[in-house]
Amino acid sequence: MQEITPRPAAEFAILPIFLGMLSYFVLSIFVILLVSVDSSYSLYAQEKGSHDDVFEYKVKKNDTLSKISKQFLEEPGRWKELLKYNEIPNPSLIREGITLKIPGYLRKDSIPAAPVQTVVTPTANPEAIAEFVIGTVESSKDFNPATTAGKWAKIAKNAVFLTDEWIRTKDKSSLHFAFIKTGISFEVRQNSVLRIISSNKTQSLAEYKNDTVENAKAVQVSSGSLESSVREKDKGKKYKLFVVTPVAIVGVRGTEFYVDSTTPDKSIVGCFQGELDVGAQGVVVHVPAGFGTSVEKGKKPATPTPLPDRVEIQ
Repeated sequence: MQEITPRPAAEFAILPIFLGMLSYFVLSIFVILLVSVDSSYSLYAQEKGSHDDVFEYKVKKNDTLSKISKQFLEEPGRWKELLKYNEIPNPSLIREGITLKIPGYLRKDSIPAAPVQTVVTPTANPEAIAEFVIGTVESSKDFNPATTAGKWAKIAKNAVFLTDEWIRTKDKSSLHFAFIKTGISFEVRQNSVLRIISSNKTQSLAEYKNDTVENAKAVQVSSGSLESSVREKDKGKKYKLFVVTPVAIVGVRGTEFYVDSTTPDKSIVGCFQGELDVGAQGVVVHVPAGFGTSVEKGKKPATPTPLPDRVEIQ
C-alpha cells in the first residue's frame, strides 16, 4: 500500500489569499467598467441636455404644434416643454414665419444641432402677428416719420411684424395683432401709424428699467388710436408693456385700456380694467380702472377723472 504524505498546512493557507485577490481583481474590473459606462452616459446626457445645443426651425405654412413635435421631438408628448423653452404661452401663436428653437434634450438624435445653410444671413425673429385685418393695412421697414419717406406694402391676416417695423391703417380700416411670446393684443383703429420698439433700447424708457419685466414690449404710436389688453397682471407689479406717444409714456402692468393720439400734440388715455401709469414732463400719474387722463405737449398729465361710458374709438 502506497503511503500518503500529508501536505504542509501552509500550502492550504495560500488558497484563501489567492481567491481573495482574484475576487478583488474581478471587482475592480467591474467598477472600472461601471464608471466608464456611467461617464459615457453622463457625457451623453450632458450633451443632450445642453440648452446651447439648439436646432432652429422656421415654421412653414400648414405646420401645427403636433406635426412639429412628431417631426423633431424624441418624445412628441413633451410639446409643453418646447413651448416653455420658446416662451410661447399658447400653441395657437405658432404661426408661419416664426422661428422655433428646439433644444438637444428634447430633439431626436437624428436631427443635427446646426443644419447646413447655403446662405449665412441672420434673420430677425418676428415679434407680433396680424390676427385679422379690415380694409387697407400696410407695413414698412424703412419709413421715416420726419420726412414721411419709405416703402409701404399691404398686409393680410397672419402677416408677421419685426421690431422697428412700422404699421399703418388707412381710412375705414383696422388691425388686430398680438405679440407672439406674451399674447398681449392690440386693436388698431383707422388712420393710425405705429411701430413695435425695443423697451431695452429706448432712451425714453430708461428710467423705468428697474420696474420692468425682462420680456416687456413697447409700442410707439406716432398718430391715431388703439385699444390693448394685457391679460395677466404681473405679481411683482412690474411693467409688462409700454405705449409711447409724442407727448407721454403709458406704463402697463395688467390692464385693458385705450390710447388716443389722433389730435396733434395731445394724448388721451383711459383704463377699463386693471391699472396703468401715465408719465410726462417728469411727472407720473396713476390711473385706476374706470378713470382716464389727458396729456398735452409740454405739460404734465391731467388729474385722472372717471370715464363716462366705455369709449369706442372709430
